[in-house]
Amino acid sequence: MIHQPKDQQCPAFVPRSIRRKTIRCLVTGAALIGAVAWSSFPTVFHPKFALAAASTSTSSSSPSARTVQIQIANDNYSPSQITVPAGTTVVWTNDDLVIHSVTSGNGKPNGLFDHDVAPYAQFSYTFTKPGTYPYYCKYHTMAGTIVVTGSGTGGQGMADQGDMGNMGPSTGGMNMSGSGASTQGVYGPYGSSKDEIAPLGTGTYEEPVLPDGLRLLPYTMQGGYKVFHLTAEPVWWDPSKGKPVEAWTYNGSVPGPEIKVNTGDKVKVIVTNKLPEGTTVHWHGLDVPFVQDGTGESQPDLQPGHSQTYTFTVGVPPGTYIYHAHPMLDMSKQEKLGLWGPLIVEPKGTGWNKIHPGFQREYTLVINDSPQFGNTINGKLYPFTPALKAKLGDKVLVHVVNIGSMNHPLSLDGMHFQELEQDGYPLPAPVWMSTLDTQPGTTYDIAITASNPGKWLLASSVPDQISAPDGRLSGMATIFAVYGEYGSSTEKIAPMGTGSEGEPLLPDGLRLLPYTMQGGYKVFHLTAKPVWWDDGDGQKVEAWAYNGTVPGPEIQVNVGDKVEIVVQNDLPQGTTVHWQGLDVPFRESGMGGLSQPDIMPGESWTYRFTVRAKPGAYLYRAEPSRGMAKQDAMGLWGPVIVEPKGTPWRHVRPGYDEEYTLMIDDSGQLGFNINGKSFPFTRALTTYLGDHVLIHLINVGSMEHPMHLHGMHFQEMAQDGEPLPSPIWMDTIATAPGTTYDIRLEPNQPGRWLFHCHIVDHVVGATGRMMGLVTFIDVKKLKND
Repeated sequence: MIHQPKDQQCPAFVPRSIRRKTIRCLVTGAALIGAVAWSSFPTVFHPKFALAAASTSTSSSSPSARTVQIQIANDNYSPSQITVPAGTTVVWTNDDLVIHSVTSGNGKPNGLFDHDVAPYAQFSYTFTKPGTYPYYCKYHTMAGTIVVTGSGTGGQGMADQGDMGNMGPSTGGMNMSGSGASTQGVYGPYGSSKDEIAPLGTGTYEEPVLPDGLRLLPYTMQGGYKVFHLTAEPVWWDPSKGKPVEAWTYNGSVPGPEIKVNTGDKVKVIVTNKLPEGTTVHWHGLDVPFVQDGTGESQPDLQPGHSQTYTFTVGVPPGTYIYHAHPMLDMSKQEKLGLWGPLIVEPKGTGWNKIHPGFQREYTLVINDSPQFGNTINGKLYPFTPALKAKLGDKVLVHVVNIGSMNHPLSLDGMHFQELEQDGYPLPAPVWMSTLDTQPGTTYDIAITASNPGKWLLASSVPDQISAPDGRLSGMATIFAVYGEYGSSTEKIAPMGTGSEGEPLLPDGLRLLPYTMQGGYKVFHLTAKPVWWDDGDGQKVEAWAYNGTVPGPEIQVNVGDKVEIVVQNDLPQGTTVHWQGLDVPFRESGMGGLSQPDIMPGESWTYRFTVRAKPGAYLYRAEPSRGMAKQDAMGLWGPVIVEPKGTPWRHVRPGYDEEYTLMIDDSGQLGFNINGKSFPFTRALTTYLGDHVLIHLINVGSMEHPMHLHGMHFQEMAQDGEPLPSPIWMDTIATAPGTTYDIRLEPNQPGRWLFHCHIVDHVVGATGRMMGLVTFIDVKKLKND
């Protein structure tokens, strides 16, 4: 470990966890609030550290020290049925990679015990009274039964209470002991009296619960209209477990219930206001008549204790829309407190509770960044976000709603997907991607073909939005679980590696990682280690790097290659390597705490997969269970370039004269840089009149960077490795965080042309000098110029 003087150390990092694309030292207040109630969260990390979180207890009245173990694995309790004598303590151990619950009851909780068990953690319960005790998982289709025989001591048994946390709301002394808990003496900070704060919000019981955790709003038919009812009311809402906060909701849930209608429907929505102030409901994107728009301009605010009926005909195409509060005063407060929900328009003839034609699964994800709840999906923080499930081969339709105030690049590990629609309207052609850059107030429909078995992370690409202050996974994340036959995990611990020597220097300043052939595999070696790094100005900073360089060396492979990559960890903490966009098998994906344990200091790990991705630019980066954002900010990332079959190593792609890679970063540790260097120390890219030039652009930063080229236009050919059906000419390309682009240019006039980010603060220093995200495309007339 390199020790650096305190006055030269980088700013303190807020540790992160599972991340997918990147952020640096840019921590916002909203992101920190996104970790609300983390102290009660279960642990998700390497099992050798998880045992501290295991909860075991026995009843003091137990007549026997007998203990029986039940394993939770592969979404099953094993054994699922047991018979034990009274006084037995049953211990459930979660050997799965996601959180499960052990909840007493037959599909509905009966109040005896209800415990969330994190990966590698335990829960115990002592049964002291004979009887039959069914139990189940609230999050997955799992169930078991305990039959207790013999004479007991008379009680119902005692569950572990060690980590139930404070079930009262964070705004007062409310002690939640069930859905009928009293709110006596509790006042909300948003104008609600104690009598207006309902118990913990669970939604309306008549509303069916959907697989994504939302509730579906029922309707009645009256005079040819579908009539729905919404009530705006304050409740206590729990985004995680044990730390409820005040919320203003529709029908008691955050988000409000999903309203599902068909194109052409005549609709009435009766809204009752039980808030302490006026409100309205705006039908975002539905293009309703002005008097029904619910903006505060088209109608007076609906006052407390009153109701109003909105009437309109659904004239928009099938897609995803929003309803939310839009009063004349304090719209921001009402939205931040939870007054929003999804509205799904289905084609004519699709049943109210049926799946969209052509799909086997349909889900809705409403993402939000309200300081009141944090960075949530469907009102919950991971790991309390419901997992999305699919069978291998299923076609899954996901409605995505960004009701927050910031961009949230939503990324899926393990497979690409297609964007079909935006704001309810189809795109000219579906676009393949692995990251959807969602904008505030915008809706999207995406189609995922469940082609890669595993429990994949579907989450924001910005680490601060998915990390708790202690570095564990939280916030805007969920699991996309694809079930199918893919074999057991057989990770191989490789011998100690030493990294690669003799890496050729490429014209773009990167180094090319060599390989050897062993048993039909291309074998590469990476070593993660601390180094001093100089971005060009002579001021060295500590970096964590693959093979001693930032970015790590370029890995060049061909479509169809069988690859082994041996990773040696010489860092002072655990790490992994994630192969972003390559759609590798789940067990090879490098997601620490999910697909593998972290590679601990001094250990090695071998990743083995076949390259099935299309020719294009991809990314490898650290993704440990803890401290991921720090590792990313320190420089643990590099490019993977997939070339067509038959392209020799170190050769330019057929059809081009030059091929370059530019990695764009805005790290708090390294600053604004291209390929680890800040202008004027970035390396110019040299080309010649009439040449065909291929540039791989990779935004490994946390912000969007619109890269502008002077003197000529270029074509965007591919994004995230997926070719665009109709490449267009442009002079500026908006690069999103964690996204890769292939651009093609044909220089037609000589000159030393600037290629730079078009955000002034990213290219101009405090002294006014040009610096940061700037380089040159140096176009020469002849090869010998």
